[in-house]
Amino acid sequence: ARSEAGDGIGFWSGNLLERYVWNGAALVVDSTFSSFSIPFDPTQQNNAAHNGGPLHFGQDGTLFLATGDLTRSRIEQNNTAATESAGTGGIYRFNADGTLPADNPFATNPDVLLRDLFAYGVRNSFGLTVDPVTGFLWDTENGNQDMDEINLVPSAMNSGWSILMGPEARDPDGHTSLDLVNILAQSTYSDPEFSFEDSIGITSIGFLAGSALGSGYDDAVLVGDHNPGSLYLFRLNGARDGFDLSGDLADMVADGDERLQLVFGSNFWSTTGIEVGPDGAVYLLSYRRDSIYRITAIPEPGTAGTLALGLLGLAARRCVRPSGRTSSRA
Repeated sequence: ARSEAGDGIGFWSGNLLERYVWNGAALVVDSTFSSFSIPFDPTQQNNAAHNGGPLHFGQDGTLFLATGDLTRSRIEQNNTAATESAGTGGIYRFNADGTLPADNPFATNPDVLLRDLFAYGVRNSFGLTVDPVTGFLWDTENGNQDMDEINLVPSAMNSGWSILMGPEARDPDGHTSLDLVNILAQSTYSDPEFSFEDSIGITSIGFLAGSALGSGYDDAVLVGDHNPGSLYLFRLNGARDGFDLSGDLADMVADGDERLQLVFGSNFWSTTGIEVGPDGAVYLLSYRRDSIYRITAIPEPGTAGTLALGLLGLAARRCVRPSGRTSSRA
């Protein structure tokens, strides 16, 4: 996904999803891919914030793309007075060739801008992934100053923005899910699986099932942020459709410093990617550090002996810099 440069004052001329292929000498645009675009619209906001977003393939081979709202305010933003779509603010689903899946929840909607939607009511997102065990889709969503979210994303989900962020019962203006726009009867809203009361600038999300950290982490989820620069570790419940938390966090909200109970690692700064590699190690992409980190147990699988992770949950970090040099940090 990329945004085309605009007029130099914070706006742009379009937001595109394209596929590139290697022709033996260079990456070139794949002309067989049915591209997706969010064009400049003079009748709406075309803000430089809340655009683009993460990509992830589902287990059925379809491609998911999350985009922010570009600060627009129409149907997808739960504007009950709107009669048109914004063309933004949701999770979109495509076939691998970019075409429309026939089983998309809004595939037959008269408004063509809604047909690619899998979920809507999304303010902004840097995190999108699929649980390798269940195939469930999850995302992270950035709140407006507060109530950053982690969500399980079913088909036709309404994530609530711009009416609700965080748990419905804690909305400061008394809004409820009855105030939301239902694109179709099957549109659904549910509270986030977890919320951070104070915005952490939530970013990426990744599942650790099958990683080299061992079976003790098969029920674990890592989440990154931009503001404190932390990694957070969550344990899934038995159905893997929510988190197993107790005490101060049993209400599924981290109020104030309660988030510190979840910290798994620090000083990663704006982690925009979390993936388990073919070698089983966990790889983190740090936007602000311009680095890729590698997390694994020490010694690594296949070497003599087995050690558990350190008490802080982090056994090793290897920073792979653009030069190709590698430095290790304990």
